[in-house]
Amino acid sequence: VRACIISGGIGYIGSHVMWHLRHLFDVLVVIDDLRGSVISKLELPELLLIQTDICDRSLPDFMAKKLLELGVESSVFLHLAADSSVPICNERPEHSYFNNLVGTINALSIAEKCAVGHFVFASSASVYKEVGLERFSENSQLGGVSAYGRTKLACEFLLEDWSNKSRIKTTVFRFFNVAGASSQHKVGELRENDDHLLPQIFSAIQMQKPFFIYGDDFETRDGTCIRDYIHVDDVAD
Repeated sequence: VRACIISGGIGYIGSHVMWHLRHLFDVLVVIDDLRGSVISKLELPELLLIQTDICDRSLPDFMAKKLLELGVESSVFLHLAADSSVPICNERPEHSYFNNLVGTINALSIAEKCAVGHFVFASSASVYKEVGLERFSENSQLGGVSAYGRTKLACEFLLEDWSNKSRIKTTVFRFFNVAGASSQHKVGELRENDDHLLPQIFSAIQMQKPFFIYGDDFETRDGTCIRDYIHVDDVAD
Protein backbone atom coordinates (compact mmCIF):
# COMPACT_ATOMS: atom_id res chain seq x y z
CA VAL A 1 0.00 0.00 0.00
CA ARG A 2 1.34 3.43 -0.99
CA ALA A 3 0.10 6.37 1.09
CA CYS A 4 0.25 10.14 0.95
CA ILE A 5 0.12 11.82 4.35
CA ILE A 6 -1.15 15.40 4.14
CA SER A 7 -1.18 17.64 7.20
CA GLY A 8 -3.67 20.47 6.77
CA GLY A 9 -5.21 18.53 3.88
CA ILE A 10 -8.70 19.94 4.35
CA GLY A 11 -7.37 23.50 3.97
CA TYR A 12 -7.40 25.68 0.87
CA ILE A 13 -4.30 24.30 -0.85
CA GLY A 14 -4.62 20.81 0.59
CA SER A 15 -8.16 20.31 -0.70
CA HIS A 16 -6.91 21.04 -4.23
CA VAL A 17 -3.76 18.95 -3.85
CA MET A 18 -5.81 15.88 -2.93
CA TRP A 19 -7.68 15.95 -6.24
CA HIS A 20 -4.35 16.00 -8.07
CA LEU A 21 -2.95 13.10 -6.02
CA ARG A 22 -5.91 10.75 -5.69
CA HIS A 23 -4.85 8.50 -8.60
CA LEU A 24 -1.21 8.30 -7.53
CA PHE A 25 -1.71 6.71 -4.10
CA ASP A 26 -3.71 3.86 -2.61
CA VAL A 27 -4.79 5.99 0.34
CA LEU A 28 -4.77 9.68 1.27
CA VAL A 29 -4.22 10.08 5.02
CA VAL A 30 -5.17 13.59 6.14
CA ILE A 31 -4.21 15.14 9.49
CA ASP A 32 -6.39 18.18 10.16
CA ASP A 33 -8.14 19.67 13.20
CA LEU A 34 -10.68 21.38 10.89
CA ARG A 35 -10.41 24.71 12.69
CA GLY A 36 -9.72 26.59 9.47
CA SER A 37 -12.10 24.71 7.19
CA VAL A 38 -15.79 24.09 6.57
CA ILE A 39 -15.62 20.42 5.57
CA SER A 40 -19.39 20.12 5.01
CA LYS A 41 -19.14 22.60 2.11
CA LEU A 42 -16.21 20.90 0.37
CA GLU A 43 -16.22 18.26 -2.34
CA LEU A 44 -13.34 15.95 -1.42
CA PRO A 45 -11.97 12.66 -2.79
CA GLU A 46 -11.96 9.51 -0.68
CA LEU A 47 -9.63 9.96 2.29
CA LEU A 48 -8.82 8.79 5.79
CA LEU A 49 -9.18 11.76 8.16
CA ILE A 50 -7.19 11.88 11.40
CA GLN A 51 -8.95 14.79 13.14
CA THR A 52 -6.40 16.16 15.56
CA ASP A 53 -3.91 18.97 16.09
CA ILE A 54 -0.61 18.48 14.23
CA CYS A 55 1.10 19.65 17.46
CA ASP A 56 -0.24 16.68 19.46
CA ARG A 57 2.94 14.98 20.68
CA SER A 58 1.25 11.56 20.84
CA LEU A 59 0.52 11.74 17.10
CA PRO A 60 3.77 10.20 15.73
CA ASP A 61 3.26 6.92 17.60
CA PHE A 62 -0.46 6.89 16.71
CA MET A 63 0.32 7.45 13.02
CA ALA A 64 2.95 4.71 12.97
CA LYS A 65 0.41 2.26 14.38
CA LYS A 66 -2.34 3.42 11.99
CA LEU A 67 -0.17 3.08 8.87
CA LEU A 68 0.99 -0.36 10.03
CA GLU A 69 -2.66 -1.41 10.30
CA LEU A 70 -3.28 -0.13 6.77
CA GLY A 71 -0.34 -2.13 5.45
CA VAL A 72 1.49 0.96 4.21
CA GLU A 73 4.88 0.06 2.75
CA SER A 74 5.88 3.47 1.38
CA SER A 75 4.60 7.01 1.72
CA VAL A 76 5.25 10.67 1.11
CA PHE A 77 4.42 13.51 3.50
CA LEU A 78 3.08 16.90 2.44
CA HIS A 79 3.24 19.29 5.39
CA LEU A 80 0.70 22.05 4.73
CA ALA A 81 -0.63 22.67 8.24
CA ALA A 82 0.33 26.09 9.66
CA ASP A 83 -0.93 29.41 10.94
CA SER A 84 -0.91 31.35 7.66
CA SER A 85 -2.63 34.64 8.43
CA VAL A 86 -0.03 37.42 8.40
CA PRO A 87 -2.07 39.81 10.63
CA ILE A 88 -2.82 37.08 13.19
CA CYS A 89 0.82 35.93 13.24
CA ASN A 90 1.93 39.53 13.81
CA GLU A 91 -0.61 39.99 16.62
CA ARG A 92 0.15 36.65 18.34
CA PRO A 93 3.70 35.70 17.34
CA GLU A 94 4.26 33.37 20.31
CA HIS A 95 1.15 31.36 19.36
CA SER A 96 2.11 31.17 15.68
CA TYR A 97 5.74 30.23 16.39
CA PHE A 98 4.49 27.40 18.61
CA ASN A 99 1.99 26.08 16.07
CA ASN A 100 4.28 26.35 13.05
CA LEU A 101 7.51 25.14 14.66
CA VAL A 102 6.10 22.41 16.93
CA GLY A 103 3.79 21.31 14.12
CA THR A 104 6.79 20.90 11.83
CA ILE A 105 8.81 19.08 14.49
CA ASN A 106 5.88 16.70 14.97
CA ALA A 107 5.51 16.22 11.21
CA LEU A 108 9.19 15.24 10.99
CA SER A 109 8.74 12.77 13.84
CA ILE A 110 5.81 11.22 11.96
CA ALA A 111 7.92 11.05 8.79
CA GLU A 112 10.70 9.21 10.65
CA LYS A 113 8.26 6.64 12.07
CA CYS A 114 6.10 6.03 9.00
CA ALA A 115 8.37 4.87 6.16
CA VAL A 116 8.21 8.26 4.48
CA GLY A 117 10.46 8.50 1.43
CA HIS A 118 9.93 12.18 0.58
CA PHE A 119 8.94 15.12 2.79
CA VAL A 120 7.55 18.28 1.16
CA PHE A 121 7.26 21.46 3.23
CA ALA A 122 4.91 24.26 2.18
CA SER A 123 6.95 27.40 2.81
CA SER A 124 6.38 30.93 1.56
CA ALA A 125 8.04 33.65 -0.48
CA SER A 126 7.61 35.82 2.63
CA VAL A 127 10.87 34.28 3.90
CA TYR A 128 12.75 36.79 1.69
CA LYS A 129 13.70 40.32 2.62
CA GLU A 130 11.99 43.24 0.91
CA VAL A 131 13.67 43.99 -2.43
CA GLY A 132 11.42 46.71 -3.87
CA LEU A 133 11.12 46.43 -7.66
CA GLU A 134 14.40 44.54 -7.90
CA ARG A 135 14.06 41.05 -9.37
CA PHE A 136 14.65 38.27 -6.90
CA SER A 137 15.24 34.53 -7.11
CA GLU A 138 15.64 31.53 -4.83
CA ASN A 139 19.11 32.87 -3.98
CA SER A 140 17.89 36.29 -2.83
CA GLN A 141 18.59 37.36 0.75
CA LEU A 142 16.44 35.71 3.41
CA GLY A 143 15.07 37.47 6.47
CA GLY A 144 11.29 37.60 6.35
CA VAL A 145 9.13 40.71 6.50
CA SER A 146 6.53 39.43 8.99
CA ALA A 147 6.19 37.10 11.96
CA TYR A 148 4.57 34.60 9.60
CA GLY A 149 7.51 34.72 7.19
CA ARG A 150 9.99 34.29 10.02
CA THR A 151 8.14 31.23 11.40
CA LYS A 152 8.43 29.68 7.94
CA LEU A 153 12.12 30.60 7.76
CA ALA A 154 12.72 29.06 11.19
CA CYS A 155 11.08 25.86 9.93
CA GLU A 156 13.31 25.94 6.84
CA PHE A 157 16.44 26.13 9.02
CA LEU A 158 15.11 23.19 11.05
CA LEU A 159 14.48 21.20 7.86
CA GLU A 160 17.96 21.95 6.52
CA ASP A 161 19.60 20.65 9.69
CA TRP A 162 17.26 17.65 9.88
CA SER A 163 17.69 16.64 6.23
CA ASN A 164 21.48 16.63 6.63
CA LYS A 165 21.23 13.57 8.86
CA SER A 166 18.00 12.00 7.58
CA ARG A 167 17.55 9.35 4.88
CA ILE A 168 14.33 11.12 3.81
CA LYS A 169 14.44 13.33 0.72
CA THR A 170 13.22 16.84 1.55
CA THR A 171 11.74 19.60 -0.58
CA VAL A 172 11.06 23.14 0.59
CA PHE A 173 8.45 24.66 -1.71
CA ARG A 174 8.18 28.45 -1.55
CA PHE A 175 5.16 30.16 -3.07
CA PHE A 176 2.99 33.15 -2.34
CA ASN A 177 -0.26 34.91 -3.27
CA VAL A 178 -2.06 31.69 -4.13
CA ALA A 179 -5.49 32.47 -5.57
CA GLY A 180 -8.46 31.02 -7.43
CA ALA A 181 -10.34 27.76 -7.09
CA SER A 182 -10.83 24.51 -8.95
CA SER A 183 -13.02 24.66 -12.05
CA GLN A 184 -13.88 20.96 -11.63
CA HIS A 185 -14.47 20.45 -7.92
CA LYS A 186 -16.25 22.33 -5.16
CA VAL A 187 -13.19 23.49 -3.22
CA GLY A 188 -11.83 26.99 -2.59
CA GLU A 189 -11.16 29.58 0.10
CA LEU A 190 -13.93 29.19 2.68
CA ARG A 191 -12.42 30.77 5.78
CA GLU A 192 -14.44 33.18 7.86
CA ASN A 193 -13.01 36.72 7.94
CA ASP A 194 -10.52 35.85 5.19
CA ASP A 195 -7.71 38.43 5.03
CA HIS A 196 -6.53 37.40 1.56
CA LEU A 197 -7.00 40.02 -1.13
CA LEU A 198 -9.09 38.25 -3.79
CA PRO A 199 -11.69 36.79 -1.39
CA GLN A 200 -12.00 40.26 0.14
CA ILE A 201 -12.60 41.80 -3.29
CA PHE A 202 -15.34 39.29 -4.14
CA SER A 203 -16.88 39.70 -0.69
CA ALA A 204 -16.97 43.48 -1.19
CA ILE A 205 -18.68 42.99 -4.57
CA GLN A 206 -21.22 40.56 -3.12
CA MET A 207 -21.96 42.77 -0.12
CA GLN A 208 -21.88 45.93 -2.28
CA LYS A 209 -19.35 47.53 0.02
CA PRO A 210 -16.35 49.71 -0.88
CA PHE A 211 -12.97 48.03 -1.18
CA PHE A 212 -9.79 49.83 -0.16
CA ILE A 213 -6.28 49.34 -1.55
CA TYR A 214 -3.66 50.60 0.90
CA GLY A 215 -0.22 51.97 0.09
CA ASP A 216 0.56 54.89 -2.19
CA ASP A 217 4.34 55.23 -1.98
CA PHE A 218 5.55 52.22 -3.96
CA GLU A 219 7.86 52.82 -6.92
CA THR A 220 5.09 52.23 -9.46
CA ARG A 221 3.12 54.40 -11.88
CA ASP A 222 0.26 55.07 -9.45
CA GLY A 223 2.10 54.35 -6.19
CA THR A 224 0.16 51.16 -5.42
CA CYS A 225 1.76 47.78 -4.87
CA ILE A 226 2.27 45.26 -7.69
CA ARG A 227 1.25 41.76 -6.66
CA ASP A 228 1.90 38.55 -8.55
CA TYR A 229 -0.56 35.65 -8.18
CA ILE A 230 -0.41 31.93 -8.90
CA HIS A 231 -3.49 29.75 -9.34
CA VAL A 232 -4.00 27.17 -6.62
CA ASP A 233 -4.31 24.34 -9.17
CA ASP A 234 -0.90 25.30 -10.60
CA VAL A 235 0.59 25.03 -7.11
CA ALA A 236 -1.13 21.67 -6.62
CA ASP A 237 0.07 20.43 -10.01
